[in-house]
Amino acid sequence: MVVASLVAFFCAGADATPSVLSDACYVRSESVPAEVAKSYELSSAQSHLGLRRKATQLVEVDLSVLGDHAAVCSVEGVARVRGPVGQEFLVLPVRPDPSTEYRRGADPCLVYIRETPTAIEVTTTEPACRAQALCTGQVQLHGQRFEYEGRIEPGSKSPCFEHRVP
Repeated sequence: MVVASLVAFFCAGADATPSVLSDACYVRSESVPAEVAKSYELSSAQSHLGLRRKATQLVEVDLSVLGDHAAVCSVEGVARVRGPVGQEFLVLPVRPDPSTEYRRGADPCLVYIRETPTAIEVTTTEPACRAQALCTGQVQLHGQRFEYEGRIEPGSKSPCFEHRVP
């Protein structure tokens, strides 16, 4: 009876949606006018979100969002896991660009990564990120979504973490 219960428990979890705590790469195609893509020599117009577990409470994040007129916002770093079990989310602090005028002691720009029933959603502490001039104000990270259908199988070629050594 106990063995049957354990088997049922693990089989039920196999069909569950991916977690923000799982290693994954999500890719989303973007629509960019052909003349813009050509002028920026873009072979493919896509945004991506890469997640890679570093430790029990740490997840490496590689987020790149293509905005209007081929502006790109890339944020990467190590996020902390927060929230109660089953409702975990990631919090990634974004350090200000050294060339940007930024008040010491100001609220930090934080990127939150949460799972919803259909997607991974990105939100930010919008006023703090705006004050910090995140992405020079050209690309909006707040409200970005990466649908589960855009998940690339582990081991497949993907844009996530391609500029890093594992």
